[in-house]
Amino acid sequence: MKKLIDIWHDLGRSIYVGGRLRANLRALTFISIVTAILGIVLIVLNITTHGHATMLYMSILTFAASSVCALLAGVFKKRELAILVPTLFCGIVFTIYAFTGAGEGTGILWSLLIPIGIGYFVSVKYGILLS
Repeated sequence: MKKLIDIWHDLGRSIYVGGRLRANLRALTFISIVTAILGIVLIVLNITTHGHATMLYMSILTFAASSVCALLAGVFKKRELAILVPTLFCGIVFTIYAFTGAGEGTGILWSLLIPIGIGYFVSVKYGILLS
């Protein structure tokens, strides 16, 4: 059991220091801004097409979560808080997709791709938890 605890602790150790931290914060900020723009596009599409109400809520949540992540990473330089936002967002959204079936098949694709992205851009530990 001690070996597993040691491995889990090592996974939580940050590799982002100095220039790597600055580059990661820039990447998180950029990705968050792009996601916020996509959230706005989804909101407009859901309103104009009178889409499923759950999808409209998810679009609003996408915009809100990505905006908060962009502020935390880009303005406040709080990487640890910024990485919690996409992790919590994905956990909540995929749970809602599973219960409501609102993803119409795309939820399966995102449930495979998002943890990989989070594991790569954010942290292996959060990617494992989310997966």
